[in-house]
Amino acid sequence: MNLWERHPESAELNLELGRLAAKDGDVDQALRYFHSAVYGDWQSQDAMNLRRETRLELYGYLISLGAKSQAQAELSTLMRLPPTADRRPGDLVPTAAPFFAHSLPRPSRNRINLPGDAVCLYRS
Repeated sequence: MNLWERHPESAELNLELGRLAAKDGDVDQALRYFHSAVYGDWQSQDAMNLRRETRLELYGYLISLGAKSQAQAELSTLMRLPPTADRRPGDLVPTAAPFFAHSLPRPSRNRINLPGDAVCLYRS
């Protein structure tokens, strides 16, 4: 019996298995393990932040695969999570903007492009 069979709910174990599967190119297994880590049992007082960081790692993995719709779903969830002392939802905009920039509407040439326009366009 292997370790995962004894502790399938272990978030830490699932995260490591997800990383290994991703490294080996096994996308289905990697996604399964990453999701199990996000929703698994973290043996830490900081479980909420660990879930957030795991979901952020999953988001990055999905971006690396070019899995736009899945990455958008993870980003949407990340943006809805409550802020922490060191991370706010808006912190993700610079990370996400380059990946999704091609799907944003282009500003009109006749319009003044204000600094907040990029964020407003991104959120629309």
